[in-house]
Amino acid sequence: MTLGRRMRRARIDAGYSDEVQFGEALEVSPATLMAWEADIQRPSDDQLERFAELTGVDGQELASLASSVPQGICRAVDLVPDKTQAQVLDEVGIPRALWDDPDRWVAFLRLAQAAAEMSPTQITLLSRNAESCIFVL
Repeated sequence: MTLGRRMRRARIDAGYSDEVQFGEALEVSPATLMAWEADIQRPSDDQLERFAELTGVDGQELASLASSVPQGICRAVDLVPDKTQAQVLDEVGIPRALWDDPDRWVAFLRLAQAAAEMSPTQITLLSRNAESCIFVL
């Protein structure tokens, strides 16, 4: 199980079904919380500790999940779609610039995976938070 999935399960098991309410208790935005649960971002050690306090899960378990992610297994070329996959991506309108950059491609795939597990309301909230970040920059 990934850190993000374990965090989501722990949050819900602790009775926090509302990301906004839990984010406030944790002092992070709902978008940050969703990014953690989607394994797009990693919380800091202090944030993991606070998360463990609020949910009652073992902080050491979370820390071990956070550190158990293998690094450097794939080469950049392994992430680039083959010719057939590239045609499909072109057909559905995913720009080549997105999947040509391995970091952006992995982030996109993680977000797509997370979105498949989100409700329309959660996706709308995440979108609004992302848009507000863009306008702040």
